[in-house]
Amino acid sequence: MIAESLWCIGRLALAGVLVCAGSAMASDQQPSLPTPIDIDNLAPVIEREFLSFDVNYQRERLERQHQLDKLSTELFAAEDAGLNVACSRQIFLETKWLIEHTADWSRADRRLQDLANSLDNKEQAFATQQSPDDGSWGSCFEEWFMKVSATAGALETLAGKGQAPEHPVTILDRIAEPDALSAYLYGLVVSDIASTGVNQRDELGSITASLATLLFKHDVAPYARGEVAGLKFDDAYVAAFQDFIDAWQDPETGYWGAWYQSGGAVFRAPDLSLSYHQIAYHPHDIAHLSDIIETTLRIKDKPYPYGWIAYGQFNNHNNYDVARILRVAWPFASEQQQQAIRDDLTAALTWCLNDSLNADGSFRQVPDFYNSVSADFYFGISFLDEIGYWTKANRYWTDEAFPNAQQTCCMIKARIKQIGLKSDVAQAALQKLNDGCPAC
Repeated sequence: MIAESLWCIGRLALAGVLVCAGSAMASDQQPSLPTPIDIDNLAPVIEREFLSFDVNYQRERLERQHQLDKLSTELFAAEDAGLNVACSRQIFLETKWLIEHTADWSRADRRLQDLANSLDNKEQAFATQQSPDDGSWGSCFEEWFMKVSATAGALETLAGKGQAPEHPVTILDRIAEPDALSAYLYGLVVSDIASTGVNQRDELGSITASLATLLFKHDVAPYARGEVAGLKFDDAYVAAFQDFIDAWQDPETGYWGAWYQSGGAVFRAPDLSLSYHQIAYHPHDIAHLSDIIETTLRIKDKPYPYGWIAYGQFNNHNNYDVARILRVAWPFASEQQQQAIRDDLTAALTWCLNDSLNADGSFRQVPDFYNSVSADFYFGISFLDEIGYWTKANRYWTDEAFPNAQQTCCMIKARIKQIGLKSDVAQAALQKLNDGCPAC
């Protein structure tokens, strides 16, 4: 009965328990899920559940990961050469998700072949165009939630330009009503990997980030609601999403995260990335900010996504997320916490300048973590910008001066222009540099 209840409409009660209610398949007799067990690292639970689904899971995944690593080298080299490989990048992202978050090996194999074939096409601007069919972007994605993410990103770019999209955006029609939205979102919170072979964390994180962008982000939400034909965002819809976000937040840690069914129990852990998007995009309506500070500092030595560390070291993406979270929560920090924040951000800055930033103004590539060369630049630049390295007004955490900041900013700007990266991500990074060091 518990397994059957995982996908139905739910409510996260104040005690933090997901219960079924309101679905055509639900009934008063269905039991609620057990109270979630909080742990620091869900990786062993996830691995165990995938092995329960497929005893050969580790071997199957490793074989395909090796293939993806080889293809990603070609992809990064093409982008580093200034080629538009937007379609290949989309296929890469979907293939990576299939390998890391599912055990759908036949589909992963098909997408690996699609990726290999796509790399023969050296001009892929078509993959950045809006579809006239449903108004989406991301034509080389097959997965719906990934198209939604690409669409949210494109609409954010258009909002900044003050341009309406050419076609109505109807890709969200399947969750256009508040009840459908709630049913879909609550159904993503708990993964039953042993039964489905799917870890729903990425879909949960992606769709909630996309919706937070369109419904809450101050420079996007009015545009999405008033200027984009096809989107059906009214007060009831926004309220339904807000209700879900409020109910999903853990009142003990202040964080959000994916939950996992395993052996009759439910496990959860604070998730840095899933929490960042809610805190960053909707900062004025976030509860438990004191708990968020405590949790953020506590998890600094734990592996991503349950901490700051990736592959045994700092990571610009995670450090950027941390810096933004702590900016929002800073007014609620005690003096002792503020000093800890200063120490931790100083260590992250030192690592960024000495270990991540190359002498030519590029950032050290981390193909296992980042999805493109543009992302390497974007998150390195965004971290430095977020902590106020070259803009004193952003320096919420310290009064220290950084005398080499403008020189560093100009060096990075020269490099990103030299490479000629064409993606929206690269252009967003360049805009931050233009704001940070306009004189060069």
